[in-house]
Amino acid sequence: MTTSTITNNATQLVKHQQQYFASCPVGLEKILEAEIQSFQVKTTKLQRGGVLFQTFDERLFELLFGSRIASRIFKVLFEFKVKGHKDLQSTCQQIKWSSLFSTNYSFKVQTIYDFSVARLRDTEWKNSLYTSLVVKDGIMDHFKEQKDVRPNVDKNNADLTFVCHIKAEGDYDFAVSMLVDLCSEPLSHRGYRLPKMTAPLRENLAAGLIHMAGWPKAPGEALVDPFCGSGTLLIEAALIRNRVPPSFNKLKIARHTGDELWPVEKLFYFQKSEELSKNFNELLIKYYDQSQKALEKMNLSGLYGGDLDFSCGNIIKKELEKIGLHSPISFEAEDFRKMKLPTTPFCIITNPPYGERLEEPDLDGLYYELGEWLKQSARGNRAYIFTKHGPHIKSIHLKSKQKEVITNGDFDCRLLNFELY
Repeated sequence: MTTSTITNNATQLVKHQQQYFASCPVGLEKILEAEIQSFQVKTTKLQRGGVLFQTFDERLFELLFGSRIASRIFKVLFEFKVKGHKDLQSTCQQIKWSSLFSTNYSFKVQTIYDFSVARLRDTEWKNSLYTSLVVKDGIMDHFKEQKDVRPNVDKNNADLTFVCHIKAEGDYDFAVSMLVDLCSEPLSHRGYRLPKMTAPLRENLAAGLIHMAGWPKAPGEALVDPFCGSGTLLIEAALIRNRVPPSFNKLKIARHTGDELWPVEKLFYFQKSEELSKNFNELLIKYYDQSQKALEKMNLSGLYGGDLDFSCGNIIKKELEKIGLHSPISFEAEDFRKMKLPTTPFCIITNPPYGERLEEPDLDGLYYELGEWLKQSARGNRAYIFTKHGPHIKSIHLKSKQKEVITNGDFDCRLLNFELY
């Protein structure tokens, strides 16, 4: 057995900076880094699919309440090196998990292989599910040895989720990082979305597209989405412009019920620190009050949506009602070519169908007509088209000023910027 040196980041003093990883859709890393830095976090490092950063726990709480771009935020707990699964289980058994969380809480383990591991052939690191079982067994063995009682494992609704990230360093050495998910449900889940919606953009992806478009470029610039569907782009734009914290719904639930909605509240280092608990609760009240004041003054003017599906208007109305708003966003159940556009400067940000989740019989024809409509009806304004990468893009027949590569789930997509002179 190889003896591993374990770097422990979990139980340091409150005033020491801790290491975290914020994940996001691939392509939004720079936008996420800028957002993290806006919370006065100076030490950041871009990685594919997220940002590694260091900060104080108090600043982390603000990111949990205020990040629009992050999908999840993880705390780096332990780092060590292993040769194989046998080392991994042994090292996990040595880690003082019983000093981190109580057996009253359930947990699960997820394993993520770095590309360096995935490229290796004929290794034991072929099945991430098996690796998760190895880590789980190590954690269970530790509790059995130290407490003679084990926490429950819950694959579907665990109180705590531990992530094992493995990176190859040569053919036989592997660097392991153990992280804990501090979010429970993804930060992108704002709470206004209706269930079982077809092909919606994730909320943080929509917010990222709006930030990349630089909307509003000037005060009063309208936003137009002619393929708005359930209205995610429009609603995220409204939340951004009116400075409503993205966690407004979760803050409301926590404020009214006192429930532990963030996993960080379940960790011993948080529970044993009166200072951390006090700072967390003070920030929760601050962000809750900010969200309520912003929602009371919510301004939905200058937001224009359109869609051939007339039911989208009712969906947007119901989503706004879930937020607590009863004034509507302007919506037309109309073909985009017949949509009434603002007479003032506007920016089009839209995600047209691209034949994957929603069926579109003539994709090239749709994008050709979209390009013609932009040239004829949106002259003097800006347009951002978010679509899957493919030959249909050429059918727009407009030269894009800029193309950003972004993933939307499993799809390789592009954000196309058109200046319409």
